[in-house]
Amino acid sequence: MLWGTLFAALHHVAAFLIAGALVAELLLIKNKENPKNIKQLVTSDSIYGIFSVVLIVVGFIRVFNYEKGSAFYFSNGFFWVKMAGFALMGVFSLYPTFTFFKSLKHPEPKSAIEDDVRDRIKQLIVVELIFLVITLVAAAFMAKGIGACN
Repeated sequence: MLWGTLFAALHHVAAFLIAGALVAELLLIKNKENPKNIKQLVTSDSIYGIFSVVLIVVGFIRVFNYEKGSAFYFSNGFFWVKMAGFALMGVFSLYPTFTFFKSLKHPEPKSAIEDDVRDRIKQLIVVELIFLVITLVAAAFMAKGIGACN
């Protein structure tokens, strides 16, 4: 039971760190005057990526080894909403991630991300945050057994 609780805590910590990293990216991308932003954006995006992997790995460990068992999760519609929401977050994060890392190589960091690209990234981060909320709400419903297909 201790391991199950520890994995549950790690799963929640990873979700909160993902949320924090996304909010940090949104705040940083709005401030184009600071040349340090590119490195900070890459750091935030790296935290997002690392803890996304942690969330997935720990989540599947919980599904197959702890909690309610894989049948409970796989037969629940909200589990699949949660999986789809998180997968879409990953898809929408690709463009910002590639842009941030590409911008590191730019000789003039202050102008590394053009205004139109910056605006597109802001929109994508907002979409990611919306999918994060959908994922978290689906997780709450799923945990209570709502959406189970018996």
